[in-house]
Amino acid sequence: MQIGWKRLSNKWYYFNVDGDMETGWKKISNEWYYFNADGDMITGWKKISNEWYYFNTNGDMVANTVIDGWEIDSNGVATEIINNQ
Repeated sequence: MQIGWKRLSNKWYYFNVDGDMETGWKKISNEWYYFNADGDMITGWKKISNEWYYFNTNGDMVANTVIDGWEIDSNGVATEIINNQ
């Protein structure tokens, strides 16, 4: 039975202690990840429940930073920075 991280066809998946493939939000080693309906780990920008999030190339959610003109809060939610000059 597979438990933990597994790379299949250049995509990353995570299997819980029961051997089930995770989907949706999952906190692993104090980092938040998001797995789509097929179970593959998300990287880059992703709109989830009408909110934008950014995930590093290793899949963990980014928080408390600015990326590409978007301010990302402590919950990982991105808000576009409007420059009023």
